[in-house]
Amino acid sequence: MKTINLQRRRLIGVGGLLLSAALFPPMGRFAFAAVKPTESQLTSFISLSEQLTGYGDLNPILAERYLTAMLNLYPDFSTHLSALGDGETVMSRIAHNKSNTEWAMRITHAWYTGTVGPNQDDAVEVIAYKDALMYRPTADGLPVPTYCFRGELWFSALPPGITREPTVPATF
Repeated sequence: MKTINLQRRRLIGVGGLLLSAALFPPMGRFAFAAVKPTESQLTSFISLSEQLTGYGDLNPILAERYLTAMLNLYPDFSTHLSALGDGETVMSRIAHNKSNTEWAMRITHAWYTGTVGPNQDDAVEVIAYKDALMYRPTADGLPVPTYCFRGELWFSALPPGITREPTVPATF
């Protein structure tokens, strides 16, 4: 019978290696090349997004991030983007093709919620929070929801646009 000489340091070292190998997934899983959009794809995406959302002042940096996320999460997005095209016929292409309607809704959803996804693997990518279009309609009166609105005791200050306290008492 062969005896094994186990020293405490060696046991801890081997145990640490085995534990780290078990807890961390292989690096090949994370190594993927991000698909970068071309200039023509970005121009087409911005034009299409402006028509779909109704806003003509969309942030081009966010547009590039949304497009990059769409290209990475949906490998066939470039073909759908070219199928949607840009110009005056976009709405007719959306109305007459269910697939185009779904992709138009995904683009609009991304701009309004600030997220792209989920895809078939349930992956979601967060692109924007306070710059999501869903906060624009109420931006004059409501701040973007956070844990602390405008700092400590924000509710004690006058609302934006109000310069003095009301003189008429509130009665109920």
